[in-house]
This record gives sequence, structure tokens and C-alpha cells, in this order.
Amino acid sequence: MKLRRILVLLLIPFLFTAATAEAQTAPFKDVSASHWASDAIMWAHANGLVKGYADGTYKPNTKLTEAQLVAITFRYFLNDEVPATNQKHWSDPYYAAAEEYGLPLKGYQSIQKRNEPATRGLYAEILGNLNGVVDGNLAEVVDWMYEQGITTGRTGKGTNLDQYDPTGTITRAHAAAFFQRLSNLGISKPVDRTEKDEVATDSKPLNVPPFRSGTGFANSFDTTAVQPTATAWNRLSRFSGPAKFKEAWHISFDYDRAPGSLFTLTHSPVIGRDGTLYVREGFLYDPSAAGKLYAIDPNGKLLWERTIGSGKASPVIGKDGTIYAYGDVAVFAFSPSGKIKWEKKLGVNGSLTLDNEGRIIATYTPSIGLGVKVAAIQPDGKEAWSRAVDADSQSSASRYPVVAENGTIYMLGRSGNLFALAPNGTTKWVTQTKAYDGTLSLGPDGTVYIAATYFALEADDHISSGGIVAITPEGKEKWRSNAVDPTTLSTVIVGSNELLYVAGHNKIAALHTNGQTAWTYENTDDFGKAALTADANGTLYSVWKLYNSADTIISFTGDGRLLQKYTLPNAAEEVDSNLLIGPDRSVYLAVSHEEYNRLYKLGE
Repeated sequence: MKLRRILVLLLIPFLFTAATAEAQTAPFKDVSASHWASDAIMWAHANGLVKGYADGTYKPNTKLTEAQLVAITFRYFLNDEVPATNQKHWSDPYYAAAEEYGLPLKGYQSIQKRNEPATRGLYAEILGNLNGVVDGNLAEVVDWMYEQGITTGRTGKGTNLDQYDPTGTITRAHAAAFFQRLSNLGISKPVDRTEKDEVATDSKPLNVPPFRSGTGFANSFDTTAVQPTATAWNRLSRFSGPAKFKEAWHISFDYDRAPGSLFTLTHSPVIGRDGTLYVREGFLYDPSAAGKLYAIDPNGKLLWERTIGSGKASPVIGKDGTIYAYGDVAVFAFSPSGKIKWEKKLGVNGSLTLDNEGRIIATYTPSIGLGVKVAAIQPDGKEAWSRAVDADSQSSASRYPVVAENGTIYMLGRSGNLFALAPNGTTKWVTQTKAYDGTLSLGPDGTVYIAATYFALEADDHISSGGIVAITPEGKEKWRSNAVDPTTLSTVIVGSNELLYVAGHNKIAALHTNGQTAWTYENTDDFGKAALTADANGTLYSVWKLYNSADTIISFTGDGRLLQKYTLPNAAEEVDSNLLIGPDRSVYLAVSHEEYNRLYKLGE
């Protein structure tokens, strides 16, 4: 989607300095010549930024809605030249333009949110975004507004941000005054983000070894990135983890949600080539609300956030640095600076990975109907193919697919069927595993390992505790084990010592590749759920989500000897992801709380 910026924007300074005598006649019966914003309202009306009501009023004291603010913004900055859309709501074209610029709006997927009052903070964020000020850092944007003379504040107390009153609302009179001030200051066009995006995409990588998904997996991710996927790899980090845990920093994301909703930071973050972390927000109790994708710099500073909708699939990073994330009903592609490249609507409960050709392989449930679908999306957002699988399933799509080195796509349906698809989407084979839910891993010999959360016992859907299933590349079952009952955070790690590691409810187990148990570790202090990852030295790091005490990180040697325990300082925080090991002997961990989400960096 290309905006016709250059020719239009060159005309804007002329359009907004050529106020005519006609503009000096008050067009609205409720705006007298003595009204404090009379001149600004007349100017805004004469230049097409604002309109009145059918009764001849302007209603200057009425609170401006988000949709109205977005419309005025693009009437001003783009002279109303906005992309054509299949318009269902009068503001749709303006929100389409806002998406291209990555503006932090709540109304992308909710008409109700569009009609809510806009805040002074939102106005500042929009202005900062369009003028190239630091994305996502409201305090720096407000400081810039003071420097430019755009604002003088409201309260007169505290920091510039405090004085600005970012939570305060904007009236229709304030809106006219704000934009007239921009015109008087000569701030009349957005910066061209293309150059910034190219710089970010080609930014100098950190001095780290190239990423490899692991033997058996496709390796179509950004190999210069620190960690381009949280799921479709062998979980054997090329970095050494910390010998001791000490908080380096944390960043919190306060809830701004409807009462009763609870959002979590789901999965581990992924990390770009310059050290930027990307983590997405999911939901527990309010799937209708809109979750976000966050970008955080290596020092724990928020760079930008984008509303993409609720979901629990981790983002991935493509070879060119593009960040792909699955929202509530669509796949989004963002540049490293947060500019949206495209959006592809598919269905709900989606997850994704990348294949050998760099295509996005997405599994999802159709918005209407049952079953599971899978689609291959080209890097430019165009669909290569899509097809239905597991049509009889009455549950949501599998947590995420994996792609083998030979291009075979594996996905687990919620009816227990494991599907192997060719790169063109045709079925190679289907086998019934009775794994009702679970995650997939690949061994170096092509074996598919399922960490099953539940097993279906009979056709009447009675279920039992889970376990591990090993399937040959031809779709035949090799063995299954109940040595451990995997959790939703679990996956099978194929160690370099020919042992398989998996975490479960209250237990961690090591298995030989024939399915026999090598050793187990049980947590006898409290009952909980565990997840697991391994560092470059073979040290295992496990995070335990405990029910009656604070969550804990435990590290082991590869043969099961306990090394250390670290208890999270706040017992009210709950772990929502596996550990991610960073390049500087650090780990990253996402937690949730009743009042916030938080991402920790822990190091030595």
C-alpha cells in the first residue's frame, strides 16, 4: 500500500498558509468571535480539517474521539489523500493510512474503541511517530513538543510529561488549536520512513555466531539475528547461560484493558540482529480485546508497540529482518522500526513459522466453521496456497507448525492427527497419535517428537495425562513414554549427547532415543509446571510455574545434577514463557501480574 506522499506533501505548506478572508467569518453559531479558539476553529474549517454538525454547531467543548483525531491528522498531513479501502465505517481510510505509519491506535479492530475519547498522550504519540521522534517513548516526544513550541503544558507541576497531562482528553476546540500551531511552526508533513526502515533493516549485526535452527529443521530465518524464532528450533542455544542470576533490568507494560481481562506476554521473545527484543502480548480472559507487539532495545527501553490483536503465537524474524506476528485473525509483517508492511487476514487461534523458501506457514481455525487450515504466505503478503486439514476437529488450531530441512511441513491437529505436508501443501501422510494437544520437535534423523499435553483414550474424547510420542519420517510410531507429563510450555530437546530432555508437571525427564528413561528430577517442594531450554555447554535451565509459592528458575547439568535455584522476587508474578538465553550470559523471562506484564533480563 503506497501513499502518494511527495507531490501532495509539497503542496501542504501552501494550502495551510493561504488562509482567506472567508475564513474570518465564523461558520458555527456556537463559536463566537470572543471564544478563545475562534481563530483556530475558523482556520481549521477553512482548510478542510474539521466539519460542523447538521444543526450548524461545532460543539467546541465536546471531547474528540480517536477516529476524529486520526481523520484530522491525515487531512492535515496528507491533505486527505488516504488509501482507498472497502469502506464499512467512515474512518476506515484514515485507519488504513494509520496502519501504514504504525500509529498506536486502539480502533484498528474495534469501532467502539474508535468512538472513545482521544487523550493528549495519543496526540503526542501520533505526532512523534509522524515526525520521526523516538517511537514509543512518550517522555521524549513531549520534550520535543516543548522544544518546538507545540505545547506549553497544562498543569505547571512536575516534569514536562507531568505538565503535559498525557491522560487528559482533547476537545474539538483543542484539536483546532493544536493543528493551527503546527501550521504556524511549519510542521506540515511526516518524515519519509523509507530511509529509516532501510537503515534499521540493514543495521550492523551484533558480533555473535550465526543462528541455526538445528539439524532437521528448516533454516529460513534471519541467521544474523540473535534469536529469530522462539519455537521452530532445537532449543540448543549457541550462547552460555549465567552461573548466577541477578536482575539486569525489567520493563513493565501496564494494563489498559476492559475489567476482567488478563493479558500475558506469551512465549519467549525473539531478538533481532541489533539486539532489539520483540515480544507479543496474548490473552487469558478477554479474547475480544486487542493485544500488542512490543519492540524493546537491549537496555530494556520500549522502542515501539503495535496493536495486532490477541493471540499466543510467538513472532518470527525473516531473512531480511522483517518481523512476522500472528494477531487475533491476521498475520502482520513489520519492519524493524515498526512500520507495517502488510496484513493478511486468515482466521483465529493462529500460529506461524517460516519454510525453506522464506514463506510464512500459518495454521489457524477459520473464523466461520470448524477444523484447521494451513496457508503459505509469500514474503510480500500474497497467498501461495491454503488448504483445510483436520476438518472434523472441533477445537482450535495446533500451537505452531514446524518445517523440516527437506521442506516437509508438520502440524498436529486437535483431533490427534499428525499431518506431513509437501512444500506445495499436498498431503504426504497422516497418522493418528492420540495426542490431543502438544508441541513438535525434529530429531537429526528426521524423527518427529510430540510433547503431548493430553492423550485421548477413546473416540468419546476421554483424555488422560500426556507424554512423549516418537514418529518416523514416514509416519510410523516408534515409541511413546509417560515418564513425564508435558506442560503447554514444553517441547522435546534433542541434546548433543543423544539424550532427549522434556519438562512437565512437577518433573523433568531425560530419555534415551529409544524412549527409555535415563533420569528424572522431581520438585517435591511445591506442585507446578516446568519448561526447559539448554545452553551451549549443555547446562539445562528450567523455569517452574508454581502454584503455592514464587516461581523459580533451576539449572542442571546434562546428567541431572542440580546446580542452582533462583526464586523470582515477587510471588504474585507468574511465568508465561520459557527462558531465552542471550549472548552476554543472560536470560530473558516474561511474567504476568494482575496489574501488569513484565519482561526481565537476568544475568551474572
